[in-house]
Amino acid sequence: MQPPILKESIEKLEIEDELKKFMTIHHMMTLEDLLKIKGFELLKMEGFSYRMLQSLLAFLHKYDCLHLFEEG
Repeated sequence: MQPPILKESIEKLEIEDELKKFMTIHHMMTLEDLLKIKGFELLKMEGFSYRMLQSLLAFLHKYDCLHLFEEG
């Protein structure tokens, strides 16, 4: 079973505004949506940066979800 935090609206999550904006632009409404994209693909997407990746990884680690992130 997936952790409930993955289905929370990004508006409710304590993630950086820059990451929320990126997700909104790309029609990702939950972390579950974002995690469908592999790390190397995220880094190729316009507007995504290494800083956002670090922020995302720290957030996932905080909620014991880091194992769900796929680098590539």
